[in-house]
Amino acid sequence: MRFASPLPALAPQPARTPTITERLRAALGSGPFHHALALAIAARGLTLEQLRNRLSTRDVQLSAATLSYWKNGRSVPRREESLRGISVLEQELDLPKDALTSLLDRRGPRVGLPPQPPGRIESLLDWQRLPVGSGLRVLSLHETLHLGADGLPERLTLHEVVQATRDGVVRTHAGLRAGQSELAPRITATVNCSVGRVQTRHDDALAVVELVLDSELARGETAVLGHEFTFSAPRRENYHQRHFRQPVHSYLLEVHFAARAVPVQCWSYQRDLISRRQHRVRPVRPDSRPAVHVAHTNLAPGTVGLRWQWS
Repeated sequence: MRFASPLPALAPQPARTPTITERLRAALGSGPFHHALALAIAARGLTLEQLRNRLSTRDVQLSAATLSYWKNGRSVPRREESLRGISVLEQELDLPKDALTSLLDRRGPRVGLPPQPPGRIESLLDWQRLPVGSGLRVLSLHETLHLGADGLPERLTLHEVVQATRDGVVRTHAGLRAGQSELAPRITATVNCSVGRVQTRHDDALAVVELVLDSELARGETAVLGHEFTFSAPRRENYHQRHFRQPVHSYLLEVHFAARAVPVQCWSYQRDLISRRQHRVRPVRPDSRPAVHVAHTNLAPGTVGLRWQWS
């Protein structure tokens, strides 16, 4: 008896990737809340700031930081005002009535801060010890310190261009230990971000802020961010410096003086990570504003600063 040759095996078909609509439908059926919300926002193609603006026109005041916390599972709506806004949020996201609210009714473990990665320091006040791989790298940084007529620091503004080194980046940290102040400075977000958690320690005038980005960044995407520190009960100082743990493409530091309070001498300087001694000390001359500045490109890890002498 002859046996027929076996039929050739069919090549396995690649599994079809579910569409975002299908994933959203499944999430609305099973939860959790934050996953369904994240998919709904992505399906509508809205940034958190755009969504916040839409809600604001309907008298629902939710910050981009709050929406980001909900979307990433760091917190859930619990206050009456927040719960009232969920129904409006459902409408803006083209969801069925109670689609998100019903997920909140399913009692489970209380949602709070996600577990910290191994080795991560939980407190924001230990921001200088946080792992370097935070998902963002600084391409350029421009900071400007403004001094008043009495020579006391008034505010420090920062604008930076950052690039995501992985997908899903939604936050970063900024910290300042203000030798210029007897109290920790006040922090305000100014460009493309909002203030999340803030921790201060007044005994050494330390302030650390979590900045929540208006839009989630994918790997390789860039964003322009801005924030400002305002000093309370400042002390007169004669320097300002920035410490870098990672290389940065470009850095510009400006110090603006009042017309009637211009130092007699100013210098720029650097410190490397090993010796920590000042080197490359160079005199700098105030311009017509009056202000001094120091600019660097392809800056290695270390410290860059300006110092001045009043008399």
